[in-house]
Amino acid sequence: SSGAGYGSSYMAGKGARDVIGGDIDAAVVAWSKGHYSRERLEFVRLDATELPFADNSFDVIVTLETIEHLTEYDKFLTECKRVIKNGGTIICSTPNRATSDYTDEHVSLFYIEELRDLLSKYFDNIALYGSYWIDGKEKVNNGLLVMAMRILAPIPGKTAIKDFATRFVWRRYRT
Repeated sequence: SSGAGYGSSYMAGKGARDVIGGDIDAAVVAWSKGHYSRERLEFVRLDATELPFADNSFDVIVTLETIEHLTEYDKFLTECKRVIKNGGTIICSTPNRATSDYTDEHVSLFYIEELRDLLSKYFDNIALYGSYWIDGKEKVNNGLLVMAMRILAPIPGKTAIKDFATRFVWRRYRT
């Protein structure tokens, strides 16, 4: 889900070769196209459980705040694994059920152990990180979990992702 499109535009502006942002909501896709136009950036309407891309299409998949909105999260992860290239990386964020009070709009919240078990069905190399949002001089635990799932190789284009992550102070969970 590209949501409003800011993250997709940001990555394209930081040097990602090609960026495709997607959302199931056609109005969101239209809004993103109207507000974030640049070379190497495209927005498409898609269903995260049936991605319209060929196998082994992407070096990196960044999916922020998507999985917790899906009841068919297994289909989503199957699709992510299908479209990521060998040696590619998937970066996925989701609230931590243990510290999150989100319940109305989130249908699939996970505890750390549940998330690790789920991801291990699809990926061999999983790193789980928790984050603290830096608000002025204060660290605020927002309970966000970020998973970096690699398929045998380091992150291509890691500088754009590193720039994106500098707004957080990461604490790694043992995997």
